Amino acid sequence: MPEQPFEQQPTPEIPPKPPLEKEPKERGKEVEKELADLEKAVSEEEKKAAAGLSPLPPSLPSKKPVKTETRRKIESILSEDLADTFQAMDDNQKMVFKQKAEETAKAIEILIHSAKATAKKIIKLIGEWLKLIPGMNKFFLEQETKIKTDRILELTKKKKEE
Repeated sequence: MPEQPFEQQPTPEIPPKPPLEKEPKERGKEVEKELADLEKAVSEEEKKAAAGLSPLPPSLPSKKPVKTETRRKIESILSEDLADTFQAMDDNQKMVFKQKAEETAKAIEILIHSAKATAKKIIKLIGEWLKLIPGMNKFFLEQETKIKTDRILELTKKKKEE
């Protein structure tokens, strides 16, 4: 078989790669958008709750929002096994950590009440919160996130049965 010059040789056809469903950056942006929407919903719900449940006139907001039983349970699950870690933080870290914990608990409560509580969303929320712990082992954080997510999903399951 005589060899053809390089220019005349047939080129093998390479099938195009199928497009990915969504690139990781796009998925991250979607999750961030969902979290932003969720935080907005939480703040709206708090405003409604403060206006409707507050014993004070609407012009004088109460200092502490009323916590539901579900939120108390979520906060107790989140705070389990972290007392020593919390005590080791300085005052600024404690304040930021506690504020983020309350925001996380509110977001999870909204997810539970809206019946959109999925493990993925809860893991994302708890993981972001636990990353605030300085110098903590990555594997410990993953383990704690998984444990707390499982406990919250059990709580969600019980809530649905009621």
